[in-house]
Amino acid sequence: MNSLVRIIREIHRRSLWQVLAMYLAGSWVAIQVVGQLTQTAGLPDWVPPFALVLLVLGLPVVLATALVQEASPGRSMAPAADAPPAGTSPQSDPDPQRPPPADSGPSPSNSSLSRFLTWKRTVLAGVLAFTILGTAVAGYFVMRIGGFGPAASLVAQGVIEDGEPIVLADFRNATADSHLGSVVSEALRIDLSESPALRVVERGQVQGTLRRMERDEEATLTAELAREVAMREGVSAYLEGEVAGAGTGFIFSATLRSSEDGAALASFRRTARNEEGVIEAIDRLSQDIRERAGESLRSIRRAGALHQVTTSSLEALRLYSEAERVAAAGREGEALVLMEEAVDLDPEFAMAWRKIAVLHDNLGIDPQRARFATVEAHRLGDRLTALERGMAEAFHATLILDDVAATVRAYERVLRIDPDHPAALNNLGLGYIELGRFDEAEEVLTHAATLPREGSGLARFNLVRLRLLQGDPAAARAEVAGVREAAPDDPRVMIATGWVHARALEFDAAMAEVEAYLSVTGPARIDVGSELWITLMIASGHPNGAVERIEQILAQPDLAPRARLPTAGLTAWVLALGHEDPEAMDSLVDREAERLRESGGDDAELTRLAATLHLQAGDRARASRWLEPDDDVDDDDDVQADGSYLPGRAPPASLIRRWHSGQADPVAVLEDFQSFAQGPDCHRCVDDILPILFEEAGQLDRALAAWEDLAENPLPHLAYGVVIVPIALEQAGRLAEATGDRQAALGAYRRLLALWHAAGPELEPRVRHAQTRISELEAGAAGQS
Repeated sequence: MNSLVRIIREIHRRSLWQVLAMYLAGSWVAIQVVGQLTQTAGLPDWVPPFALVLLVLGLPVVLATALVQEASPGRSMAPAADAPPAGTSPQSDPDPQRPPPADSGPSPSNSSLSRFLTWKRTVLAGVLAFTILGTAVAGYFVMRIGGFGPAASLVAQGVIEDGEPIVLADFRNATADSHLGSVVSEALRIDLSESPALRVVERGQVQGTLRRMERDEEATLTAELAREVAMREGVSAYLEGEVAGAGTGFIFSATLRSSEDGAALASFRRTARNEEGVIEAIDRLSQDIRERAGESLRSIRRAGALHQVTTSSLEALRLYSEAERVAAAGREGEALVLMEEAVDLDPEFAMAWRKIAVLHDNLGIDPQRARFATVEAHRLGDRLTALERGMAEAFHATLILDDVAATVRAYERVLRIDPDHPAALNNLGLGYIELGRFDEAEEVLTHAATLPREGSGLARFNLVRLRLLQGDPAAARAEVAGVREAAPDDPRVMIATGWVHARALEFDAAMAEVEAYLSVTGPARIDVGSELWITLMIASGHPNGAVERIEQILAQPDLAPRARLPTAGLTAWVLALGHEDPEAMDSLVDREAERLRESGGDDAELTRLAATLHLQAGDRARASRWLEPDDDVDDDDDVQADGSYLPGRAPPASLIRRWHSGQADPVAVLEDFQSFAQGPDCHRCVDDILPILFEEAGQLDRALAAWEDLAENPLPHLAYGVVIVPIALEQAGRLAEATGDRQAALGAYRRLLALWHAAGPELEPRVRHAQTRISELEAGAAGQS
């Protein structure tokens, strides 16, 4: 109260113009505060204009109060000299007969007005007005949260659940623009993807349902068809709408309906004066839907406007919408042409750039264009929705940075927005596999595989791969059976089956599957089909054919480092241990290391692998050229960017240098590698090196056991786990003979010949050697009997 009194006294001291200036300044501050609170605290849209109206209405009241009070006798500040003498009562008049001055008192009307328009009443009226506004806002939130009244949200009313999936029907089009309906549907799909209150069922899932219904999956999704899809998918609501013309403008209406009985749950309407206002009207319509569903106003406003996260060009949005439709139908080549036209119209259309990068990568064409599109999408990240921005960051980390750990972090951010995003779940699972985090990969891939959304089929295929890497062939076969039942015509079933056969060393059956797959898809690009075919050629004794195919892949000038490095590494392995041709391996590593550097990749891992392979072959002299001097390599450089080591990747440089030096005690070197193998970042990463170190340390029995283990328990790497088996059997046979274990030697050589029963001529000397050893061991056994 004292503060109010001080304010009133201060106002009394000011002139009319000072009061006006104070009021306008205070009004400006109030509008800024209300606007900021509307954005950050999620106040309703009507609060700022309501506050502005109150301030405008208050202005004449304040000015009138200032005028009246300035003219009132109480406003006159008499000088001290005019005060009555001390001891004299202010009410007494020394000369009661003297008439008062003509201007000494107010008129009766002025007097009553000044008593009515006081500063106290004016200030209290302003406080009351804003109290009413605050009460209205509080009432709005009470109704919204409580689920009653006109402001009640559908979630609060219990009509839908938070995060409820809805089927979005294609908007009926009653305009001259035949594509406008699909544009509105696609734009709403994009904007509603930002909402945590609703989740639009993906186009791919809808098309899968239409296939099961034996309906044309490219047919227009009418309201009736959307309701039927929703009922089949167990979705409780669907959104239908219409675009109608109104002179040069448009009317957009939408209705959220119950899929059970078709009853309207909420209706919405927005208008646009002309084509330029279409995107803004769609944005407003989407905001209305999100607000009514139950999303907080703060969340809605935090999301970018539709034209900011898509494009301000209606024609570009139309092309994007059509491209999404044909891509979902499997016509990715047509979709790519449409997306390119969209970015020609609006080079700042970030979402289209991201789709171009994905389509190029999916089609395996023009890697340079894919990289450019990826960089553009990442550069324009502030023009993407939060979810699309996360996907763009993940793709940039994969294709440009070649950083698995950064890719994983990006997909984890995407899943915090949409925990059921199929592509993010699947790709995150692959990232976890690459990092050796198999338990986490199992969790996300299993979740993705159980979702009734497009992409769950791919997750099931990757679960097959994971089960094999986990060393559980029975579970892998069960996954294949499930995939074959769910999608018998999907060619990827052949690859999944082929890998199961390959890991079981059933090479003929595996080759039949992969050749059937390649006859359908063709070997035009490096993929799981090419990888399996190369693996089988190496393991079955045809390294020449494998190297020829790998060289074709490596000859691609725009091959990304993330594909070049493992492909070159596998070739080096074949040349060193399969061909036993160290000179050819050195030549290949020289060439590929230079290509990696030219393409922005790092050749350090490839050169460390070359040194390791020479050491495995017992050639320390050749290993020397691939090792940096100790004083040029920081110990921190030994750590992989993603902090993990898997089979097929070189161990840390410090370990390789210690092994190479030849001066350290072999037992000490062995203990260093064993200690590293037991660390959390190594996933059987040196299992193919340990048997060599056991032998160098004179522990032949342990070396034999290690080689036998590699033959019985495949490494957690699809290709290396298979191709190393013949090498392991060859070495196991040799060591078994050295330790006097004739039966173990015979078993190893016989298994080797079973795998190489149709080996190429390049392996004929090694096949003959194994045959000779079997004959001599059998003869020795017969002689002893």
